[in-house]
Amino acid sequence: MRTWSVASLAILFLFGTATIILPIARGQEETESDGQTRLETLLVQRRDALAKAVELQMQQYRNGRCTLEAVRTLRRQLGEAELDAAQTPEDRVVVLQKQLALAKRDVALAKELSIVGRVTELDVLQANAAEMRVEIQLIREQGLVRPTD
Repeated sequence: MRTWSVASLAILFLFGTATIILPIARGQEETESDGQTRLETLLVQRRDALAKAVELQMQQYRNGRCTLEAVRTLRRQLGEAELDAAQTPEDRVVVLQKQLALAKRDVALAKELSIVGRVTELDVLQANAAEMRVEIQLIREQGLVRPTD
C-alpha cells in the first residue's frame, strides 16, 4: 500500500480543486462576455427600430395623420436609445449635438406652422422646452457645469 505525504495530498487536493473551479470561472467569464455582447446587440437593435419608427412617424406627420408632439415624443425615445448605445462620453456628446440640431429644426418648424395656423402656441412652447432639455443635457455631458444634487 502506498503512503501519501501531507504535501502530496495537498497538491492533489489543490490540483483537483483547480480543475473543478477553473472551468466554472471560465464559464462565468464567457457568460459575462455573452451578456455584454447581447446587451450591445439589443441596444443597437432598439436604436435602429426607433430610427425606422421615427421615419414612419414623420411620413404620417407630413400626411397630416399625427401631431408634431407625437413625432417629438418618438424622437426623444430614439435619442435615449442612441445615448444608451453610445460607447464613450464623446459618442454621447455627438448624439446630443445631433439631437440639439433636430430640436432647433423642430422649433423653427413649429413657428412656421403656427403662422399658418397648423399648430398652436402650445406646440411652439413644447418644441422650445424640448430644445432646452437637450441643450441642458449637452452642457452637463460636456462637463461645463457641475450637476446639481
